[in-house]
Amino acid sequence: MLLQSHNCVLCNHHSDETLEHLFLLCPMAVQFWTSIGLLIPAFTNHNDVFISFKRQLNLPFFMEIIIRGCWSIWMVRNDFIFRNLRPSLQACHAIFKKEFVLALHRTKSTQIEAMKAWIDNHL
Repeated sequence: MLLQSHNCVLCNHHSDETLEHLFLLCPMAVQFWTSIGLLIPAFTNHNDVFISFKRQLNLPFFMEIIIRGCWSIWMVRNDFIFRNLRPSLQACHAIFKKEFVLALHRTKSTQIEAMKAWIDNHL
C-alpha cells in the first residue's frame, strides 16, 4: 500500500508510526498509560514492557487492561484518520471504559467486583 506519509498521526512528530512508537513512545500513548497508573520502563524489547506492566498492575486481569489499552490507542488513531475526530486522552479513556465494561460480561464472577473497583478508581 502506498501511503503519503508514515509519520505518526497522533503526535505530528516526524516519527515513523511503528508499533513501538504508537503504543509505547507516542506522547498520546505515554499519557494514556500514565493516566491509568502505568509507567513505561526503559526497554530493549516489547516483552520487557509487558512484564513491567504485569508487575505494576499485579492483578489477575492485567491482560484485560493491556489489551484494551492498546485497542483504545488504536481506535483513537483510527477515529482521527477515518472520522476526523481530534485525538484526546478523554476519547481514549471513553473507548477504554466502554470496552472494559463490555469485558465484564465475559469475566469470571469472582473477578467482576475487583474489575469494577479498578475501573472506578482509575477512570
